[in-house]
Amino acid sequence: KIFCVFCCYNQVGPMATFEGHTQCVSAVIWSERDAIVSASWDHSIRTWDAETNINTETLVWNHDL
Repeated sequence: KIFCVFCCYNQVGPMATFEGHTQCVSAVIWSERDAIVSASWDHSIRTWDAETNINTETLVWNHDL
């Protein structure tokens, strides 16, 4: 699945697009200046580099988050 991050100021389209989850994304947090964290119905939490849009860490559980 893909999720996009939008800016509330002067942006026409998405600021960034992230691809990696296999189910719907249920939450996104911009935790630091350079990191975005997403949680998904695929039982994973992924950390993304906000500048490169690369998945830098993935945590996976056997049950719902």
